[in-house]
Amino acid sequence: MKKKIFTIIIALLFFLLFFLLFFLFKDKRENELTNKGNQIIEKIERFRQEHHKIPKTLREIGFTNGEGANTLFYDVVNDTAFTLSFTMSMDYNKTYYSDVKQWEYGYRELKLK
Repeated sequence: MKKKIFTIIIALLFFLLFFLLFFLFKDKRENELTNKGNQIIEKIERFRQEHHKIPKTLREIGFTNGEGANTLFYDVVNDTAFTLSFTMSMDYNKTYYSDVKQWEYGYRELKLK
């Protein structure tokens, strides 16, 4: 009986540890990608000031995107509006919208003037 209780307690501790580590690493990855995105946004805004338009691709500001889970997606809507986003999971993404100049969860249309 004591062995069974001990096994259940160990299993619960492993589950709790896995659960905590999952959220710790998820938040760390999200913060790293948001910081990387903020650096890119600064370069886009600098490019806009110098050239009076936004870059068509991130290569124009010297950024080459990696592949895989840490890819940043840059979408040009028009000469002044863009989004920058990354995927956290199959149905969860974080997007920077240039119309409000902030990060939001999910996707929506830009509010164009």
